[in-house]
Amino acid sequence: MIGLIDCNNFYASCERIFRPDLQHKPIVVLSNNDGCIIARSEEAKALNIDMASAFYKVRDQLKKQGVSVFSSNYPLYGSMSARVMRTLGTFTPNVEVYSIDEAFVYTEGLRVGSHIKLGESIRQRVYQWTGIPVCVGFSTTKTLAKIANRIAKKHTDNGVFIINDSNCANVLQKLDVSDVWGIGSKSAVKLKRSGILSAFDLYKADDSLIRSILGVTGLRTAVELRGQNAVLDDPPIARSVSSSRSFGKAVSSLSDLREALACYIETAYKKLKTRELYAGGISVYIKTNRHAKNQPQYANLAASSIKYGEDNLSAIIKIGDKLLQSVYRPG
Repeated sequence: MIGLIDCNNFYASCERIFRPDLQHKPIVVLSNNDGCIIARSEEAKALNIDMASAFYKVRDQLKKQGVSVFSSNYPLYGSMSARVMRTLGTFTPNVEVYSIDEAFVYTEGLRVGSHIKLGESIRQRVYQWTGIPVCVGFSTTKTLAKIANRIAKKHTDNGVFIINDSNCANVLQKLDVSDVWGIGSKSAVKLKRSGILSAFDLYKADDSLIRSILGVTGLRTAVELRGQNAVLDDPPIARSVSSSRSFGKAVSSLSDLREALACYIETAYKKLKTRELYAGGISVYIKTNRHAKNQPQYANLAASSIKYGEDNLSAIIKIGDKLLQSVYRPG
């Protein structure tokens, strides 16, 4: 069995450790420059506070609803993450850190009477030693373990769930294909056009069909849904990491663009560090709506190298902000 341990609302949980008076109260954490919301407690989610909302737009709403607001504290989050991972290492030396708040653990070679009891022990010890609540999902592959963790977080009282031969088909039938780890929104649209609507549809689909739609990577995902570990070669080192969005409506204010850019840089930076990479440069581009043929069109890009000592989020956001201002045009 492979277990996925996922910290619940990690940044908010870290802040709560030093503010026990905020237990069961709504919390949000802001991006590096207090631009937008990047983490929410369950109580904040229940208030319909959206992820990535610009802080200045929801400031009054948060105050009215009694939501506690924190600026991000990455040294704290990194330290707490390390504590969680060290705690997991007391159960097994086979811990694979996946991100700042997730890790896979391998139970091969361990004497495990019950994976449910093991999961409950992991949850109890991590919370006792670090103060961070976690959920645990077990299955025979990473993809199924991710799904099991999702169910553990949303649909169990003890925060532990196992997917095995007896319940796998039933679980996958209830899961939309877009919620499968590794299936992005665009891939999900392609699959649904071919009648693959649920995770179980992907599980039983013909290999040649899956490969024609998603390539070998998608086929590996399907193989993992069937309970077989898909052996992956070491992926090539990424040459670039990007984060870009189209706005829901026209945006021409420099302040709005600066807030959004800071959030996008933060997203890209997280991807970079998850892959244990360093930033050597940054480029920022903006463009108008190409579909608005009757309006003036504009597009531009600016780039800058990043010195080794500047490879930190605050410094990169400042560089990106200067690049944005250099290409911005009023209106």
